[in-house]
Amino acid sequence: MKKINSKGENKYGHTAPYPEELVQYVINRTIPYLKENIRIIDPFLGSGTTSIVANRMEYNSTGIELNENYFTLSCERLENNFENLSFNF
Repeated sequence: MKKINSKGENKYGHTAPYPEELVQYVINRTIPYLKENIRIIDPFLGSGTTSIVANRMEYNSTGIELNENYFTLSCERLENNFENLSFNF
């Protein structure tokens, strides 16, 4: 079975991609209930969509990924989308 996102595409070779708009919606709905120094945590980083959106929205994020291929994919996507990132391995 091939999993696809809402646009019918399997982007980045990941088995469970989801649109950036979904992440933005969840962050926007959650943030008003939280305090300062917010860090978004994604325990299943995959292709890095959550971290990319969090960074665009100027929130810190931490992603955890056990699959080396997905980890490499997410690092490449983050490096290509942002100039001022830092990685803590």
